[in-house]
Amino acid sequence: MKKPNALRAALVENNPYLRQNPGKLHIFVDHGRLEASSEAGRLGSKGGSFRYSYTLNIIVTDYPYDSPTLMMPIIAWVRDWQPELLANPDRQRDGIKFEVDILNDAAADVSIEIQLTEAVDVQYVEGKPVASYRPEPMLSDQVRAFLGVD
Repeated sequence: MKKPNALRAALVENNPYLRQNPGKLHIFVDHGRLEASSEAGRLGSKGGSFRYSYTLNIIVTDYPYDSPTLMMPIIAWVRDWQPELLANPDRQRDGIKFEVDILNDAAADVSIEIQLTEAVDVQYVEGKPVASYRPEPMLSDQVRAFLGVD
């Protein structure tokens, strides 16, 4: 899976607190499922394709700032890496959830759960299986305009 590390990198790069305190960011893959079929795979391949579905649980401890400073980089990342969470009303409702444990007047522990999928294609090259991640579908210009994203 590549999305957990990609989101970690985006958060550390785009959030000053996490840039200074990367050890306060904890990422877990929960409720993972592997969805595969007995089909041979895409046309011209002898492999199969499969998909990971999981909940990515992000925990930030002792967070001293207001929540938008944490949520904005996550939403920006989701636009590119899991765009249907923003475009599909059913996915908007349950795709990203959060909980906050307010520790004191200056800090909170924040837990954010994101429903993610990753599709993997398997093809045989010179008799050996080679896996590659399928790119995420891009939002159309009309959907991006509706959502107010560039």
